[in-house]
Amino acid sequence: MKKLVLFCGLLLSSSVIAEEARPPSNSKSSFADSITYDSSLTYLYQHASEINDSSEHGLKFDLKLDINLHKLGVLNHAKLTLHGEANGGHSINGRGGILMPVNMAMAYPGESGSDRSDLSSIYLTQGLSKNSAIMLGKINMFEHAIRRGSGGAGLDYYMNTALVAAPTGFVPPTIFGGLYVKKTQDYSLTLGLYDSDDWVNRFDLRDAFENGANILVGWNKHVSFGGKRGTQGFKVAYSTKDSVDLDELSLAVLDGSPIAAKKENRQFIAYTFGQFLHQPQGEKSDEGFAVFGQIGVSDGNPSTLDRHIVIGVGGNNLTESRPQDRWGIGYYRYSVSDPIVDALASLSIPTRNESAWEVFYNFQIAENINLTADFQYVKPVLKIHDEIHIYGLRFKVGL
Repeated sequence: MKKLVLFCGLLLSSSVIAEEARPPSNSKSSFADSITYDSSLTYLYQHASEINDSSEHGLKFDLKLDINLHKLGVLNHAKLTLHGEANGGHSINGRGGILMPVNMAMAYPGESGSDRSDLSSIYLTQGLSKNSAIMLGKINMFEHAIRRGSGGAGLDYYMNTALVAAPTGFVPPTIFGGLYVKKTQDYSLTLGLYDSDDWVNRFDLRDAFENGANILVGWNKHVSFGGKRGTQGFKVAYSTKDSVDLDELSLAVLDGSPIAAKKENRQFIAYTFGQFLHQPQGEKSDEGFAVFGQIGVSDGNPSTLDRHIVIGVGGNNLTESRPQDRWGIGYYRYSVSDPIVDALASLSIPTRNESAWEVFYNFQIAENINLTADFQYVKPVLKIHDEIHIYGLRFKVGL
């Protein structure tokens, strides 16, 4: 009964871009005419000499289908989205004491066995009005972590997870639940209610919401600065999931005893911003480049991440001669919770705040063919290495 009540609550909260939710046609169409798709095959390479001269090659296939239920005459102003992913090869994620996956595209859904592939999205989008919609089901959140100069699920812009979609510990890579979005000329609002656990490679609805639920509120005010579009906003998240009391971690590490104590609930808040610096086609255009950022803090216990800052600048139109090329320069700094730092110190494992810079340039070779050169300079959370230099190449072909 508890699960049923929680799931019914999803009907009151969900999202996708509202403009996409209300197809203009009222006539019935063939099934083929009602499907749009986006597919790609991407080769990813990274090398880091400091990590035992590590070099890894990966391959990612990505396919997203949108079935317009409105055109089929099944459900007005609605669509069904399916998103499948499959990884091959390996990455240097998790090596050298680095906290954040440096190759996000290979980190999800996984790199071994059956974890390599996943139907990461299967959800219904229902338009409610001209500027609002709900979305219900299993949702790949990287699809919606899009902003000028960032996003792209590690395939188009940055490769480091922190700069693709700043992790908070409160929004899993794939959620099961619902989102609601309202977008007006003055502001955008997002409300979310979803399972507190990650749904990567999960399909069994019987254990949905078994460990609790997360609530997300995001609000952005649309602003104009110097005749260029921007946003100022915040995110607030709350989780009902009971987690390990991290204050007991050091004692457990020393004597090997299990941690019985639990901490109830978790909280997170962040300030977010984005501001175009260059819009050659005017304020209503999405062409140009912008600065973006997020500054966040959590309770630090039971949340494993404490404070973070992510900031970057990028987009396209760096030069008039190559308007479709993409580029970016980004920086992040993450700290883990103090109890985790203390526990590792008791094992003589020194830590620090992890920070990194990433620079990339994405060349458009031809339509649907892109080559990206990428460089990351990382000071990892574990002081195994003072610094790590990661050189990357990415070759993406739209299919």
